[in-house]
Amino acid sequence: MNKHKVNSKPWYREPWGWFVAAPLIVIFFVCAILVGSAIIFGDDVVTDDYYKEGRLVNNRFTVEKNARDRGIVATFSYDEQQARYELLFAKPLKPDTIIRLQLSHPLQAELDQNFDLQGASTTHYFFETDSPLNERWYLRVEGFVSDTTSEANAVEWRISGEINFSSEDSVILQ
Repeated sequence: MNKHKVNSKPWYREPWGWFVAAPLIVIFFVCAILVGSAIIFGDDVVTDDYYKEGRLVNNRFTVEKNARDRGIVATFSYDEQQARYELLFAKPLKPDTIIRLQLSHPLQAELDQNFDLQGASTTHYFFETDSPLNERWYLRVEGFVSDTTSEANAVEWRISGEINFSSEDSVILQ
């Protein structure tokens, strides 16, 4: 009689078992790390109300075209003597124009800031901030006309640009 010896070792003591299981285990841990990092370090640049933003695209083009048609150009700079940021327009604006500046950080939405600028004249506006600006920023300047009949003021024109404070002192917005 021919007796065969039966191998009775469990699978985890066999090399072929680990050859099959090792890639699956590695893939599980890599996926867990990638999903965890995607949740923790989510992209702040993506807007939550994308549908509403998409509907407003035509309005944005209109107000930017209004700025081009009116020839609105401004220089954004930092005045070291008075320790404030300034916006100098090439042409005088209407006296009742309200100027709003939006500073958007390209990577960290929690650093974004909005300022209603004070006017020293119809071409010179400024604002002060406690913390100095550094690195790179997107700038958006919007002009509103004060409307006493309604509580909402409509944007009449918009100019934009970007500045890197580590290498530039001023930038022209148009």
